[in-house]
Amino acid sequence: MPRSTARPAIRSRRWPQALAEQASGATDIAVAVLVLVAVSVPFAFPVDAGAPTPGVLGYCLAAGTAVPLVWRRRAPFGCALVVAAFTVGSVFYDRPGQPFQYGAAVAVYSVAAFGARWQRRGLLAAWVSGIVVVSFVAGDRDPVGIGFAVVTVVCAYGLGRLASIGREQVERAENEARRQGLLAVLESDRAADAERRRIARDMHDIVAHAVSVMIVQAEAGAATAAAGTPATPAHYDAISEAGRGAMEQLRRALSVLRDGERPDDLALGGSAGLTRVVERVEAAGLSVELHAPELADHVPAEIGVAIHRVVQESLTNTLRHAGATSAVVDLSLRGDDLLLTITDDGQSSAAMGQPIAGRGLIGIRERAAACGGAADAGPGADGGFQVRVVLPLRGDEKVST
Repeated sequence: MPRSTARPAIRSRRWPQALAEQASGATDIAVAVLVLVAVSVPFAFPVDAGAPTPGVLGYCLAAGTAVPLVWRRRAPFGCALVVAAFTVGSVFYDRPGQPFQYGAAVAVYSVAAFGARWQRRGLLAAWVSGIVVVSFVAGDRDPVGIGFAVVTVVCAYGLGRLASIGREQVERAENEARRQGLLAVLESDRAADAERRRIARDMHDIVAHAVSVMIVQAEAGAATAAAGTPATPAHYDAISEAGRGAMEQLRRALSVLRDGERPDDLALGGSAGLTRVVERVEAAGLSVELHAPELADHVPAEIGVAIHRVVQESLTNTLRHAGATSAVVDLSLRGDDLLLTITDDGQSSAAMGQPIAGRGLIGIRERAAACGGAADAGPGADGGFQVRVVLPLRGDEKVST
């Protein structure tokens, strides 16, 4: 499949370039033929019946000012030098005289349009001075004729420069369009990668929290049964509630892939959602105090999702690893920032200020960074373990207590 999709892309890039080269080559041949026809007219239809017979040499000199124009685009400077040499020969041979040097005009235009800067400037100066010198040496000192030849060359040079400038502007516009297209692709890839990371974090948080609650309740029920006491319905209710909640949140998370919903479409319930998380954790045996949950009802959806997931992941880690009996979730405003702390009375070997370790805690740091904030974790001031998250609120997102 990748091979079949890559080949048309390669062909699509090569075909326009090949067609453009063929069109350019055909254009150069057509120009050379037209100039050759123009310089051949005096030989085919001589004006002065008493003039000497042109002869083969005269026609070869005239044709020499036209044929090299086939290479005017590929080698403009070399083509102009050859045309200049044949033009000088035609002027001195003067059988029959050429009223207009077509090949010279096209050669100067080609160097101005396709040549390098030093070639353009050097050729223009040499050609203008050459017209004057050759005219005087050949005995043609008519100022009108010399002026006409100079004006012709200067006009041809000006037209060539205009064509070159226009082509450069088109190329710059095309390059800018390609650059913008590449930037759009990169931005799209970056957005898709960020979305994949967000979905991965959601999957981890949902599954880890639900499975942890279910494991704790199952182990408690098993321990009760081992002691000879039947498991209470509360154990089974907590397991089923955790499973149903996980299924519902997984359905919402997967709808992002299926229906293209955005994170703020996946409402997690604000303070009510936090309360449900706390209740499920308390049913698993961990006592939790929740302070100022109403703030979660007045923050942007993105930050509300982050608060929900951070609390969920932190309490899940406490339930699984800390050996704690209680935890405190505190949500408060600190200036223009929202401060979220989750502190437990368990044990931890992590040191304050060390990088957050563990897949779940890494996810907490990523969530905070995605909202423009930061997170750290380590021993609490009064013992236990603490997760601390700072989420900045922009001017239009500030809430009042």
